[in-house]
Amino acid sequence: MKRVQLILEDSYKGYGHSQGLARGLQLFCDGKNMTQEGMGLGTIAIKEDNCTYFSQKCENIQKEEGILWRRFALDTILLTGPMGIETSFLTRIRDRGMEFYKKHPKTQKVQLSADRFLRKLFRIRRRFKEIKPKAEAIMSYHTVDSGVCITFDISIQGFRLPKICLMNELGADWFDESQFEGEIKAPPSAWQLISAEICDHQMQSFYSEKLGLCFSIGSIDIADNLPYELYWGREKTQELCWAGYTIEIEVKDPTIKRVTGSYKVVLTQQREYGANGHIDEIR
Repeated sequence: MKRVQLILEDSYKGYGHSQGLARGLQLFCDGKNMTQEGMGLGTIAIKEDNCTYFSQKCENIQKEEGILWRRFALDTILLTGPMGIETSFLTRIRDRGMEFYKKHPKTQKVQLSADRFLRKLFRIRRRFKEIKPKAEAIMSYHTVDSGVCITFDISIQGFRLPKICLMNELGADWFDESQFEGEIKAPPSAWQLISAEICDHQMQSFYSEKLGLCFSIGSIDIADNLPYELYWGREKTQELCWAGYTIEIEVKDPTIKRVTGSYKVVLTQQREYGANGHIDEIR
């Protein structure tokens, strides 16, 4: 039976597009990190005005026995543009293209190839610029049944009408298939909108034959009935290597300055690999 651990690992900085960003829980199997370029389980980004804000600084805080807590500062903006002149204006233009990419899954492979060609042709670069923190998120993690319950308390004082993105990403090399109603299928394209109800009934999940693990999300509960969308996806290129889920919460009322809620990430071992739903450790 493989030993499955979920660990808040600060020494791992990732690579590719997400290098240096603060991650959530990372998955280890038999002592090996399975996160790759993914952001881990239970971390955050915020979008507003076609710009995306991330966290590079975080700290662990102890509030309750048996529960892990992490505070993320939204202290970094992603800028793109020709090398040396990355600006927020050019970033906004590119982000509009990314939204089109996200909403049209049938053409994502073609769009991704075109994007790589154009980035190389025009020497487009990405740069993370540190800023004064615009928001703060406190995430908690504790094991429940076959997975981990993640709660969030997000203060958005620096934003007016943001879109909050709760990211849950593991390595694409490991989670390279999907499972739907017990049948193994190809993984999703880069981004696909899915039903939270399907996830709640564990009808649809990522699958790793190499690890004997299924990975899914469900039990999403957003306070004040704020609207949200659930996406799943997988990207595997030289700079991208993730597979996972993103919960996107729309804040359409400028008076709302705090967003709370919870959800559950389910990691299920297949019987031929060991006991179903067994996580050996979370730390």
